[in-house]
Amino acid sequence: MQLKQENGFQLVPEEIEIKEPKRTRAIIIDNPANPTGAVYSKKVLEKIAGLAIENDLLILSDEAYEKFVYKGKHISISSLNGMQDYVLTLHSFSKTYGMAGFRVGYAAGPKKVRGCPFVS
Repeated sequence: MQLKQENGFQLVPEEIEIKEPKRTRAIIIDNPANPTGAVYSKKVLEKIAGLAIENDLLILSDEAYEKFVYKGKHISISSLNGMQDYVLTLHSFSKTYGMAGFRVGYAAGPKKVRGCPFVS
């Protein structure tokens, strides 16, 4: 999906099309987004969350730049009601603390990650 300046470089949930529902396992979002700096609104996140629940999809939420918000407010999609079982949040120490080259981060999410055969 192409992000457009007139939409504030945010996803437009109504334009998300799941072309192969039987094969689709996850939605990947980058919030706040790099390099645009776009921060998804709660309304957009709620619509993406609805898509995930409706289609039983995991959301991989890259939030490595959550400490670098200069306009707006960062809201984690995992903080929305009922999303704790649908979201795997990815964070980075490397970005947040200026540890270039270290590539250190972590993931937080449910004990059993939906659609993932490697985690039980």
